[in-house]
Amino acid sequence: MEHFSIKSGYGEKDVEDFINAFHDVGEFKPFDFTLTTFWGEAASKAAFASERRYVLLKDGDPIGVFQGLVEKKLFYKNIRAGSTSGNGIAVLPGFSKDIMCFFLQEILKRERFSDYSIFTPFSLNLRNFLEKLHYTLYIDLTLEMDKIFQNMDKKTRNRVRKAEKLGVAVDFDDSLDALKKAYNVISLTSTERLFSTPPWSYTVSLHESFKRDGCHSIVASSYGENGDVASAAHLIGFDRKMVLWQAGSTEEGYKLNAGSFVQAEVIKWSKGHGYLIYDMGGTNPKESIYAGIHRFKSGFGGSLVTNTHLQRRAFYVPLAARIHRSIRGFGLKLPV
Repeated sequence: MEHFSIKSGYGEKDVEDFINAFHDVGEFKPFDFTLTTFWGEAASKAAFASERRYVLLKDGDPIGVFQGLVEKKLFYKNIRAGSTSGNGIAVLPGFSKDIMCFFLQEILKRERFSDYSIFTPFSLNLRNFLEKLHYTLYIDLTLEMDKIFQNMDKKTRNRVRKAEKLGVAVDFDDSLDALKKAYNVISLTSTERLFSTPPWSYTVSLHESFKRDGCHSIVASSYGENGDVASAAHLIGFDRKMVLWQAGSTEEGYKLNAGSFVQAEVIKWSKGHGYLIYDMGGTNPKESIYAGIHRFKSGFGGSLVTNTHLQRRAFYVPLAARIHRSIRGFGLKLPV
């Protein structure tokens, strides 16, 4: 690898240049928003985490990028590169996974953490890392709407029609007020279904960071008979891919099939605004905890897409994490 080198840090212009090169290689492939400067800056502004960025160079030209978010705990620090919504590392199409493996190994030589979580496009077989397949569903928005609707399973189509007959309507809004109402529903749903929700401060910061030309942070909400939010979805759009970031429904929303109707309307809205892919977010057809989520999402007829989640943690992390949470529960101020 004598012609390869790594530099620390990159800016918005670097990302723009890399995306152009990313697309110039051939068939369109969306660039994950988890690698943009907006993603890292949102975490920093919310004091949620600090960012680590690296660029892989070949003969002085950028061919790879990496971004991780670093959280400092009481006894340790962790790094999260990517999420269920996108990878934390990318190399230009045409370069082998050996190049990506080299890139990541060089980063790991420079960084020392107690807990690692890194999403990659494919398996890298790194020593001492556990690998687990991660799944999402892509809806092809280049198809005609009639075809997209036909690709949904019968139960999903019926739910959408029933919601419409019951008078469910969906609004799209990028205001902070809409986000707050949606977040209340989403966080309640997450608690009931034992899934975590990002902190409100980070959600707001992320929302504001992606409200700019060329991308979106938008809320799709449906309203029930009493005028309250029945179902909501927080969406982030970047590089012609719309991503379902968070979603949830109330009990009334479930009765009205509002969640299904919201997703159908999101597909229409995204297609109408020039997006080519709707990424429905994390799922897993092989784990029981995801069974309900997978039934719901797969009902929309998308294609199953996989990437790899690399994990490694020191033996003391679970205990240290419990101590950290306990001390924070007493109201003591700790570094974050």
